Amino acid sequence: HAMVQKDTDVDERIRESFREMGVSVFSGMFTSVGASIFLFMCQIQFFFKFGCFLCGTIAFSWLFANFFFPTLVKTFGIGVPLTKSNPFKSAEPIEWVSVMQEVATEQESTPSKAVELAELDSNNTDL
Repeated sequence: HAMVQKDTDVDERIRESFREMGVSVFSGMFTSVGASIFLFMCQIQFFFKFGCFLCGTIAFSWLFANFFFPTLVKTFGIGVPLTKSNPFKSAEPIEWVSVMQEVATEQESTPSKAVELAELDSNNTDL
């Protein structure tokens, strides 16, 4: 969300997302790893292994989010429609409300499969 909603180039979007969310992501990683460190001291194998799993998962996620993901975004883009005149500026967003209203209207106008089967069953008088 932090990268898609900005109206700047990709580099500035990445920097801004780190500025806005970096502290929160780091704090979440720090507290989760801190909690899992206490599980390393447990004698019961389940808790020890759960601590290892939790610490490994959180550490890998933080490394991926802070190093690998921004590199992917910089390399392949952010996945929103881009204009031809400026490939780093997003095109107009899709109006999802109108799209969902069109889908709902189409679904209301076509009979459901259950109604069709009930009509076929009522027309079958051979039984």
